Amino acid sequence: MSKIPVVSIKELFNPHTRGELHRACEEWGLFHITDHGVCPSLLDNLRAQSDLFFDLPLAEKKLVQRSALNPWGFYDKELTKNVRDRKEIFDFGPRLDDAATPWPEGMPVFRQTVECYFDLCKSLSLRLLGAIVSNLGMSRNHLESAFQPVHSREPLINYRFLRASGCVGLFGNGGGHCRRSPP
Repeated sequence: MSKIPVVSIKELFNPHTRGELHRACEEWGLFHITDHGVCPSLLDNLRAQSDLFFDLPLAEKKLVQRSALNPWGFYDKELTKNVRDRKEIFDFGPRLDDAATPWPEGMPVFRQTVECYFDLCKSLSLRLLGAIVSNLGMSRNHLESAFQPVHSREPLINYRFLRASGCVGLFGNGGGHCRRSPP
């Protein structure tokens, strides 16, 4: 059984890395990146801040609950196969018309950490997009305008964090979200 391709992007635009990326896209359609430059201390802080948010009392988390008019914020009523999930989510992303991420009061480090992570993932995603379109014979920035200055479907990188009491994760789905399955 083959393994998912692992691509070091330390030198993203050298011919060897571009070849690895091209093969991964062509043969698999996905890949795992390493040497991405996202600082381990930022990821540790992101885990810690996510824990602090999800450990808040439910009433406090509901103060920043998403709504039918705003896709960003806390949510705990998702369904899988018409059965309510046990997970809690905090979706975040760019301002969309009148919708903006409702950040919890009294947690400025949570907001700063998530926004820093979001910005790094956006930058990384645009670099990867540039390498992929370059491999297709186009200029690096050929598709970049489709994602600038900000787009609700940014091609963000997914990171999943696991811990003993449940799953904490960040996923790129147009912003991102933190989620945890309660213990």
